[in-house]
Amino acid sequence: MLKSVIIGTNGTLILIRTTIMNTTITINILGTRGSVPVSGAAYALYGGATSCVSVSCKDTRIFLDAGSGIICAPCAAEANVAVMLSHFHLDHMIGLPFFKTLFDKKSSVAIYGRMRSEKSLADALQVLLSPPYWPVGIHDYPADTALYDIEPHFSFGDFTVDTMEGAHPGGSTIYKLSAGDKSFVYATDFEHNEIVNDELIHFAKNTDLLLYDAQYTESEYQPHFGFGHSTPEVGIRIAKKAGAKRLLFTHHAPEHTDEMIAALEESIQKEYPFAGFAKAGTEIILS
Repeated sequence: MLKSVIIGTNGTLILIRTTIMNTTITINILGTRGSVPVSGAAYALYGGATSCVSVSCKDTRIFLDAGSGIICAPCAAEANVAVMLSHFHLDHMIGLPFFKTLFDKKSSVAIYGRMRSEKSLADALQVLLSPPYWPVGIHDYPADTALYDIEPHFSFGDFTVDTMEGAHPGGSTIYKLSAGDKSFVYATDFEHNEIVNDELIHFAKNTDLLLYDAQYTESEYQPHFGFGHSTPEVGIRIAKKAGAKRLLFTHHAPEHTDEMIAALEESIQKEYPFAGFAKAGTEIILS
């Protein structure tokens, strides 16, 4: 990006041109499914692995959630690596024991989580990664691991990280990752209501990409009220009010096949071309 500065010297205007490097954020969708992993030909397009998104900038890589999607992530030993959990439900943590970077003794991994149901991150990992459920603890892996509580605003590597609380049974953390003039908002396990909708609109103001939990269709939502998830229609309203440049829906219900999601996506995009459904394996570059 070129920036021009005009300086007056003896009545003469001088144009000085300086070059400012654009920051690039790369987003890789690794897991899109909610509640439980699914497999088979009916889920090949949009994916059957549970929630995980890799977000990288320069030598920093952040994994948002550690669902089964994180299993396919290659070892990131050369990067500054963090795993930031939205909450401790199993579909968001089940891939952590198989995260390849944990098996590399040259790696350092920072893991972030917020106290939930009077359980700290250390408490949650102690339950998940201990006998009889798993043979080793988190600190038994070769990588150097450190555990951190989530703050409302902090930095990690090349990213500024902002958080807000979502409406979900037991709570859930919504993340905004920013680098330079680019930002990405990860709002999964989010159930809409008047208060949190307004908070998310403000939180996601002018973001480049909003990844939004839309597990249910409008007709499915009412029987699942209180389950902690939302709908595409609400996501569209929030994204439009926030001025989000792009919107992707995630946390697909286990019973939603590729055929069903594709039909819903086609219908929505006729009116809202900036919106779509996240597909596992998709890479998005914000630059």
